[in-house]
Amino acid sequence: MSVRGIRAALQRRSALPFVVPCGAAALWLAIWSGARHDYSFFLGEWAAVMEGGPQATGRGLNAYGPGFNAFAVFAAAHPLLPKLIFVGAWLAVAAWLIRKADQAGPDRTAGWIVFVAVVLNPLFWTHTVLYGTFDSVVALACLGALGLMGRGRDGMAGASLSVAVLLKYYPLALVPFFAFHGRRFNRRFTIGFVGTTVAGLLLAFALWGPGVLHALEFAAERPSKLMSVFRFLRGSLSPLRFVTPEPDLDFLSVPLVVACGFLVWVWTLRHREALVPSTVLAMLTALTLYKVGHLQFQIVLVLLLTFWYVDGRLLAKPSPRRDWRVVAYVAYVAAVSAAYEVTRFIVGGRRGMEGPFDVLRDLVGLPAFLLACALVAVLLKPEVPRASDDARRPTDLRRQK
Repeated sequence: MSVRGIRAALQRRSALPFVVPCGAAALWLAIWSGARHDYSFFLGEWAAVMEGGPQATGRGLNAYGPGFNAFAVFAAAHPLLPKLIFVGAWLAVAAWLIRKADQAGPDRTAGWIVFVAVVLNPLFWTHTVLYGTFDSVVALACLGALGLMGRGRDGMAGASLSVAVLLKYYPLALVPFFAFHGRRFNRRFTIGFVGTTVAGLLLAFALWGPGVLHALEFAAERPSKLMSVFRFLRGSLSPLRFVTPEPDLDFLSVPLVVACGFLVWVWTLRHREALVPSTVLAMLTALTLYKVGHLQFQIVLVLLLTFWYVDGRLLAKPSPRRDWRVVAYVAYVAAVSAAYEVTRFIVGGRRGMEGPFDVLRDLVGLPAFLLACALVAVLLKPEVPRASDDARRPTDLRRQK
């Protein structure tokens, strides 16, 4: 079959059915690979939770929210059950995004792009399927909040985003953009978010005491990691080594996240930016400037970028500049994820890019930063609203009649 024939076939046929065999393979691989990487530590922490002892966050071993402990119940039923839940969350989001992309019209090409970006992306196969990180559940809650806001269920959207924050704290960066979207204070969203968050924290305090907040202290004390530009700036390839033998600008990370996050929020208020690109901009700013650049954090950002692409197709707003920069960023994250696992396999260690490949750990944060800046440049370009868009909310991803 010619290239033109393959393209025509992809335009007619949905990618959605192909999620099923890929999902079956992912579930099998998740079981076969067992407990490795961070997941082996998760099992110990969940065992401590079920025994009634102090939770791991109380001992300063991770930076997770108290919602992380809820998976202890599933781990008690079977050690790999939480891992399968994480894989299921990724597959559910992938299927949902493909279905939404297919609604853009009879051309199913967008659905295949989503399939490649999400289902075939090494980021998910390594960090969700093999390593068992739970950021796919965080992403599911964030995207659920966007979808619920688009359907006018603002209170439920607040509760959904609260679940994401109770699992990991970094989705807090999205809260102001939801609460003040469109220059109006959204009371229903705020009540849903605050109510769910307070209820979750009170329950956690009742079960484990103030140790549940030690995760915030642990997060602040960690050094810069892999995908962060701060890791590059203190690494062996840093240009700052011409000035000082041990450069370290990690102390600037959190202040920059707060300051730039505030400036971005003020900008979106001024320009009435649609909610989907606003949340992408917020998460991109936070993760780009946050010193702890773990690859699994990119799961949420990659899915938000894909959501943004789908949203643009549904609103019939083509933007080659946006699409190519999204493709470049997602492709780079995929390449780094693949390299991480390959180097881990070669060295035979628990982590990738170590030993003879340590120079990669010093380098990968710089291209990530530059690609993120290219995306920010697109996101900061105000969109001119069309008359046909005034009657519908920008995050309404239902089929357009």
